[in-house]
Amino acid sequence: MAHPAHPLVLAVIDGWGLNPDRSNNVLAEAKTPIYDRLSARNARTALTASGEAVGMKPGEAGNGETGHRVLGLGRPVIRPAQTIHETFVSEGASGISSHPVLQDMLARLRRLGGSVHLFGIASPAANYAHQYHLAVLAALLSHEGFDVWVHAFADGVDSHRVKAVDYMAELMEDLAGAENARLATVMGRNYVMDGVGLAERLPAAYDAIVHGLGEQIEHGPSHVAEYEAKGTPPHLVPPGVHMHYRGIRQDDAVLLMNLRADGFLTLMDALTGEEFSLFERKGKADLAGAYSLYELMPPLDGAVQPLFAMEDLQGSFSEAIAGAGLTQLHLTDPALANKARLYQTGGRKTLLPGESFEIMEPPARTKFEKKPELAALDMAGEAVKAIKKKSHDVIVLNFANVSLAARTGDVTLTRKAAEVIDKCLGKIAAQLEKRGGTLLITSTYGNAEMMTDPETGDVYPGNTTNRVPLVVVRGGQEAPVQLRPGTLADVAPTMLALLGIEPPAAMTGASLVVTDEEMSPRAAL
Repeated sequence: MAHPAHPLVLAVIDGWGLNPDRSNNVLAEAKTPIYDRLSARNARTALTASGEAVGMKPGEAGNGETGHRVLGLGRPVIRPAQTIHETFVSEGASGISSHPVLQDMLARLRRLGGSVHLFGIASPAANYAHQYHLAVLAALLSHEGFDVWVHAFADGVDSHRVKAVDYMAELMEDLAGAENARLATVMGRNYVMDGVGLAERLPAAYDAIVHGLGEQIEHGPSHVAEYEAKGTPPHLVPPGVHMHYRGIRQDDAVLLMNLRADGFLTLMDALTGEEFSLFERKGKADLAGAYSLYELMPPLDGAVQPLFAMEDLQGSFSEAIAGAGLTQLHLTDPALANKARLYQTGGRKTLLPGESFEIMEPPARTKFEKKPELAALDMAGEAVKAIKKKSHDVIVLNFANVSLAARTGDVTLTRKAAEVIDKCLGKIAAQLEKRGGTLLITSTYGNAEMMTDPETGDVYPGNTTNRVPLVVVRGGQEAPVQLRPGTLADVAPTMLALLGIEPPAAMTGASLVVTDEEMSPRAAL
């Protein structure tokens, strides 16, 4: 653009997808006058945020890992999960059995005489984990003569709720063929995965896993089915402890079957961390070692040894901003901090010159289920201060409220979350309209726009393949722009174009701003 507008503010409102069906669209029901006005009166377009356009499999729904990585890097990126899964499928146990990290674990356990505890999700969704990997490792370790204890987490979020019992049963059938592999615990994934409400749930999960304390069960699928019959969704099923399980013993090892760097962090910290403080542990497990399939985010990248390391990808939007000598402020709350910090930067763990990253803590003792604000209003307030002070050229806000609410399956909560985000957009837009600047609004994936399965009528808390919005608001005297449709990979090049910065060579996305030449009558000839 001929006259770059500063500051440029990017508001990422995860979970906000586009769905023309208003009868199955919580966002259409919410009172969002600010977003509606901004969308109607300014440049807007729709972005593909799923499938091959962002480096995923055809028809695969978008997610936060891929979405934030593509958003920050300006190009489609193949998920590590896909690479890992292809290794398992093409080579099976033989492809992983000779891995040096796994061999190191086995040698240590042979010397100490310990058992192996496998953690994984009973689901083939392959977002955070895949049950096939769990079954393969259980069979492999059992064949090597080790006692294997499996801790199975019911899904119902990334895969359909009604299939959770079936997936758990399939996993139990696979384990039946491994002589030394036995079920240890079964519980809903929300008891061990980072997110809202974990602080209240994790102590019960820890007691079950480490000490074998909790409701006694004989059959994993039946445990999930019994709670499902009571109306409890699979991902919220309380921990059940198999009658033969007695907890983690001295010199045992734990192996997390994960496909993402941002899942199970607090669980693994509780199992391995010396300074863990979320709750008071009744005795810490004396482990022979802690391992994960895929590398975990800091600080656990040093405490938990991965079989597959995180790749450091270059050419991010934030690098281009720093390279141009501009300052940037990234704001987020703890629920989205990991995705925003590492995925958007391509895995970079250090700050660049002029780059600030602030995690805004939500007000103490607030229940998300009643007040879905988290730190959103404080984040918006901090952005307004930065706009007033002209302290930063670029401000990025990462809002998780709508997505987190939609994942609970609670329509009312999701509607409230959308209305909170609308207020935040209003605060930011008002300042930019007064002082000049540019506001971009987008999402890395949708889920709130379709919370009911159109075929079954059941609650659907998972992500969708719907497109997401991109709205560009030019404040002050800046001329409006026109946008063409695109993909999530085009957001970073679009922001750089608005700032007058050449995109890095690695960015294959393109600016969606229609140029003056394209708008001229001669261009149409």
